[in-house]
Amino acid sequence: ELDPAKKRQASEHREAAQRVADLSEREREVMKLLVEATAPKTIAKQLGISPKTVDFHLQHIFRKLDVRSRTELARLLAGGAGLA
Repeated sequence: ELDPAKKRQASEHREAAQRVADLSEREREVMKLLVEATAPKTIAKQLGISPKTVDFHLQHIFRKLDVRSRTELARLLAGGAGLA
């Protein structure tokens, strides 16, 4: 049986994975490019959207996933949330 710390961590990973799954398809596209270290202006060009729209999506992604930076987002995904 898992110890309480591992149970808590597993629960946190499931919750994070669910939050990622709840992102819109476009938000997941933006997030994937962001964690690949793509600059927001480049993301805009690749997706054919304006940089302001990329910023809008990033604000939603950060809020929905309860992160405040690209680094926190990368940690969350590395922790098992994945790119659903």
